[in-house]
Amino acid sequence: MVEMTDEQRQVFFQNWYNQWIQPELDRRFGETGVPTNFRIYECLILLPKGQPHIIQFNDEVGWHLESIELAAGKTLIDIGIEGFIQIYDILRIGNVLPPKVNGTRVAFMFLYWDGFESQLFIDFIPNQPDFDPDDERFKFDDRVIAHHLQNKLIERVVKWAKIHQPKLHEVGLWTATPLLLYPLSKIVERVDAGKLDEARKVLVTHCNGDFISKNLVQTWKPIKAFKERFQIFDDALFLHKSQRYHGSISMLIGQIEGVITDWLHEIMPPSDVKWKTKSKIEQFRDALKDIHQFEYAYREALESTVEFLREGEQGAKPFQEFKNWLDKVDPNFPARHALAHGKYIPDLYTEENSIKLFLLLDTICQFMMFYEVRVLNKNLEQNKENGET
Repeated sequence: MVEMTDEQRQVFFQNWYNQWIQPELDRRFGETGVPTNFRIYECLILLPKGQPHIIQFNDEVGWHLESIELAAGKTLIDIGIEGFIQIYDILRIGNVLPPKVNGTRVAFMFLYWDGFESQLFIDFIPNQPDFDPDDERFKFDDRVIAHHLQNKLIERVVKWAKIHQPKLHEVGLWTATPLLLYPLSKIVERVDAGKLDEARKVLVTHCNGDFISKNLVQTWKPIKAFKERFQIFDDALFLHKSQRYHGSISMLIGQIEGVITDWLHEIMPPSDVKWKTKSKIEQFRDALKDIHQFEYAYREALESTVEFLREGEQGAKPFQEFKNWLDKVDPNFPARHALAHGKYIPDLYTEENSIKLFLLLDTICQFMMFYEVRVLNKNLEQNKENGET
């Protein structure tokens, strides 16, 4: 990677644009000019030896994958050669193959928008005089492009979840970051089809005890507000794995506001932290707005999470309204106010609801990690190396 100042970067991209992009736009659109709604999000320039270059924009760009990890134990053989892989079948992108022209690997330049600025990936290796496609020295490094494609899929799922947020709320869910890419994609597909029970089944099947332990609880320690409560979380996890959901839910429901309140006391003067739950949720949201280069998917997930946390509303939310003892409580998410007042609602104490509490705490923790790394410049990985986790 070549380090450049902002000015050097601007000059470089302008010259590159003038050399490659503008002539192609002139060729395509001629005297009529570029349509006002035309935007370049991706551009792939193929440079076959001894042949004219080939330029592709946006949906014209395609990549071949050597492997792809599918959900529910599926394989490409299961789908078949003529089958079509749906986004809700994908766990993660596999290896991306280098582009070819007429079966031969070619040099290329790939320009793409990462949500904040244009990035340019260049591979001129095939043009080297001693290039041998079977030589490990010339192996294609696909990590940058694979990461970009994975992010594109995540963005699509987040946009899809946003459209169906009211239906997600019906089953007590939000755009939960620990469920990206899968199984949130499959859950959204099922609620979109009106199969709410099947959406619940996908959630419960995926979020087994090992998933909750390894992917959620064991990752929380770098955040002080979570580390100090780790015994609570560990005990709740034990109860959850033992199918004692009355215990796990009762232990976790009060920790949502607790971790947010403790964390706010760390990042701002304690006297500024509000007392009411609703105000603290807004302070939490406002603080996270300071995160630098907050990717689209996570900005939308934050808004979805804050909406889910809003106090005093009806529906399956943690702080749903409870003003009268005989008020009906939506059982699709544990209701903190009702439970804190001692209201016993048997339908709340389910494996599904216990899972949702772990997921909500993890979503909150992830946003705190974003803030501490990108705003406070903390090295959370260093904490792990020092044994602080």
